[in-house]
Amino acid sequence: MPQGLIEAARPYLRTSVRTTHYFQWSATAATLKLAGETALVELTGLASPLQQVYAAGHLAIILRNVTNIDTLRKSNEIAMVTSRSLSEVLDHAERVGTLNLRTEDIAAALPHVGPQALRQALHRQQRRGRIIRLSRGTGHWLIVPLQFAAAGAPPLETWLDPYLSKTLRTPYYVALLSAAEIYGASPQAVMVTQVMVPKPRRPITVGRHRVAFYTRARIERMPTRWHETPDGRFKLSTPELTALELVDRQARLGGMERVKEVLRILWDACTENGMTEALTATRGVPTAQRLGALLAMDGRAALAKRIARWLQNEQPRIIALESDQVQNDAAPFDAVFKVRLPAHSRSSHT
Repeated sequence: MPQGLIEAARPYLRTSVRTTHYFQWSATAATLKLAGETALVELTGLASPLQQVYAAGHLAIILRNVTNIDTLRKSNEIAMVTSRSLSEVLDHAERVGTLNLRTEDIAAALPHVGPQALRQALHRQQRRGRIIRLSRGTGHWLIVPLQFAAAGAPPLETWLDPYLSKTLRTPYYVALLSAAEIYGASPQAVMVTQVMVPKPRRPITVGRHRVAFYTRARIERMPTRWHETPDGRFKLSTPELTALELVDRQARLGGMERVKEVLRILWDACTENGMTEALTATRGVPTAQRLGALLAMDGRAALAKRIARWLQNEQPRIIALESDQVQNDAAPFDAVFKVRLPAHSRSSHT
């Protein structure tokens, strides 16, 4: 066998073998052993040139198969290392209490892993339920500890604020019936968390949590407070702002009757100063009129007077209490707040 054929085969070995591990494959009558960049090919015992040519062709087939198998084996090893390393990153983050991770943070912790391999490893962990992606395109991942595996995600306070204020960099606050529930003023369970944001956003589902977004102009000026639990915290509308927004969006929340049911419990959490602050922030005159009329109907004189005082320079017009209320001149009328009441209603101002 010409020496040039053997030399021509050596580049396959140099490019396909990069480790010091020993690999062995058998193919019919030939066995090729590779160690580092060394190949021991026993062809010297072949008698005739024809046998040497046949052996050289057989060697080329073996080398090609070795190259393919070696590449496949390395790809599998890289995938295993990537998955194992990502698991270690996730485990460490959970131990230190960091459940919210972004793709760039994970990539920085795994500098030896390429973007495609990292993406595949993240998807594997997602299929296993170890992590969950909050929404497409944000690169925000949420670790799911074992105790929350049945729910598919940890509690809302664990991830809502990091997701909205840090990843999306948008102002927000939990509002409407969801806020009322936190204040203990929602007789019915709220299945969807209602959140105010400055621009329209699609709802998201995180495990069993569903979040619906509502828009609020001048959201940065709205009075809010932190709702804190051992699991985390998020921003929440004040009781007074919650009351105003419930009245303002009555039609989308099940109608005025449901809103009144919630407000009767929410009144105890409201203060006069807090009401003035909320009125000044929202500047909604018709909503203030309706809320004042509802307070008067429930005998909440102090809060009603505070709203009446705020309305003195606003020149309110005559409006109906309910958005779908049929106009009836014979219906009761709140003269202080200039609100037409439903026929069955009574107020101290009528």
